[in-house]
Amino acid sequence: MHLLTPSICVFATLKSGDSGTSLDIPAASFILDDGNHTTALPKLSSGNSYYHVFNNGVFQPPIVYTVTKGFLTILISS
Repeated sequence: MHLLTPSICVFATLKSGDSGTSLDIPAASFILDDGNHTTALPKLSSGNSYYHVFNNGVFQPPIVYTVTKGFLTILISS
């Protein structure tokens, strides 16, 4: 039997809201568990990986955000 070992990365940021239809948060705004800033958000493996995004402690469904190497973009309105 082959067991999968999860890889967990935790990032945190404080960002004030901007007006518009989306909020772009640069990767460098995120702080790792060890207190250092990250330079890029991790690329996920295809097929069995996912992000959990929380805004003010509330889980955000994947339809309201996109993740690229350099940014987390939260869609404010459609």
